[in-house]
Amino acid sequence: MPYFLYVTVTTVRILIDFLQLALCINAIISWLPVDDDNVFVLLLDRICAPVLYPVRLLVEKSELLSSLPIDISYILTYIALMIIGVFLPVITI
Repeated sequence: MPYFLYVTVTTVRILIDFLQLALCINAIISWLPVDDDNVFVLLLDRICAPVLYPVRLLVEKSELLSSLPIDISYILTYIALMIIGVFLPVITI
């Protein structure tokens, strides 16, 4: 694998890992009684919102998923990022 491709794949993999960690922390914080004006909560929301927004739109359009009592968009986004992370090295070969 050429060096440039290796660096690109590694960088994307690190970003995916960071997003997965941010999603987990944001999901846990959403269950805790934390002030919405907290700087850390606002930062996590700014990181996770652009990734979650398209998935939330798809969940709202689906009758089956929108009727669930929990926000399943975190789980679906995490799984999508995991699949991208798994297949990223395979795509570049």
